[in-house]
Amino acid sequence: MYYLILSILSLYSLSIACFCKTFYRRPYPLSHKLLQCSGVFIVYLYQIFPILKNLFSSFILFNYENELIEKGLYWHLLQVISFILSGFIFIGRIPERFCPGSFDLFGQSHHAFHFTIFLMAYSQANAVFEDMHSIKSNLIQSIWIKDILYTIIVLIFQLITVGLWYRISRPTIEQRYKLQ
Repeated sequence: MYYLILSILSLYSLSIACFCKTFYRRPYPLSHKLLQCSGVFIVYLYQIFPILKNLFSSFILFNYENELIEKGLYWHLLQVISFILSGFIFIGRIPERFCPGSFDLFGQSHHAFHFTIFLMAYSQANAVFEDMHSIKSNLIQSIWIKDILYTIIVLIFQLITVGLWYRISRPTIEQRYKLQ
């Protein structure tokens, strides 16, 4: 059930991104960014909820299970912080909002956003590595084929979603460029 809901939310996020590309024009209003970020945030929040529960239990309630799990949770905490920071940078257009013209070529929010997303992915990979060390290896090997098949199925549905959005939005986009 977890994967099914995650898949539906990921298709929702993809549809929101396609909607935003179709119906919003530059300069993008704040509603565009909020809508685009909401789709990603909902998927991330649902995906990371079990980790957030463990983080709350370990760092707020001080309920440590063992040292290996705690080591992975520090990486997960860095991942969550990096994700939230990337959202603030993306929506707030930091730092060029505070110094317009100073960050046109280097150091703009787009660069900082990608850096924080890279930091999130790096932290997530290290956290998963630590998590895998803390559980039994035979459990991991028994479910990897099912996960790969499920991933391929979701990828096919996402490609179908992009194709449908292309067919839906093509007349709108063609009309927009004929008028200009």
